[in-house]
Amino acid sequence: MIKAPPVMIDGSQVGATASIGISLYPDDGDTEAMLLRNADAAMYRAKEEGGNTYQFYTAEMTAAAFEQVFLDNALRDALDNEEFRLVYQPLVDLSSRRLLGVEALLRWDHPQQGTIAPARFIRIAEQNGLIREIGRWVLRSACEQGGRWLNKGFEFGIIAVNVAGRQIHDRAFVADVERILTETGLPPQCLDLEVSENFVMRRADLGVERLQALRLQGVGIAIDDFGTGYSSLSRLKRLPITKLKIDQSFVRDIPDDRNDMALCDAVIAISRSLDLAVIAEGVETEAQAAFLRDKGCGAAQGYLFSRPVAPEEIERLFAETQDAS
Repeated sequence: MIKAPPVMIDGSQVGATASIGISLYPDDGDTEAMLLRNADAAMYRAKEEGGNTYQFYTAEMTAAAFEQVFLDNALRDALDNEEFRLVYQPLVDLSSRRLLGVEALLRWDHPQQGTIAPARFIRIAEQNGLIREIGRWVLRSACEQGGRWLNKGFEFGIIAVNVAGRQIHDRAFVADVERILTETGLPPQCLDLEVSENFVMRRADLGVERLQALRLQGVGIAIDDFGTGYSSLSRLKRLPITKLKIDQSFVRDIPDDRNDMALCDAVIAISRSLDLAVIAEGVETEAQAAFLRDKGCGAAQGYLFSRPVAPEEIERLFAETQDAS
């Protein structure tokens, strides 16, 4: 749609755009209420597409709208009902196959729906603001588990925890991390915070001071899913990051896709030039592991080494690698 020219209100220019949803009689409904409801669903899809556009109603929109309402309501009770749990995926040294640490991954066990994948609910939690509370729970639970492992004598390396942009925007973010580390007894050097590349590139100025404060205390900062956003090398070098994680979409087709191989090689070269560690995600075959190792990638995670597992299984894996060494 064509953007309308701005209008003057009290001496200031104000721009306006329109998101329009369209439903048609009789295919999309035979009553006013049904047509309005379906047009409303189409309007929200137009907003999701960036706004200032229009969308015609489809039946899939109703299903998506019902799911969003269900998940939005169910999320509000999930923490109180203790429906969340963490699983852990090992981070492995590609040369020795020794465990370097784990990434904490969130799972939601709903009493009626069963296990709900993060891809279904994380975006909704970000939209309704619950991601801050859920994120604090994830961080505390992961740090508590790390503390228990250390008390058992498992020198596990690091625990990586994903943090959302809204968490970093919270003024209490740094204080929350500091308090959780103190109360759980986990050394800052054992914690990596993973932030998305898109957040770092688009909102770096808002979060860089908070990330820098944590980095000065020893907390590691990693950019997750690297290569899927719009990276600026000049901005990267100013950020307090310690690791880059190659997105699994670039690893999946190695060694059959030459473009993916070239992209992985480039990310590894970038990490070297910036003196950053690099971790490959989604490694599933020995051929992928060999290519990445030969190109200089030091660490990886993926089904080749282990699926995300319960803490007890991680303890068994740690014991095996310690015995092997």
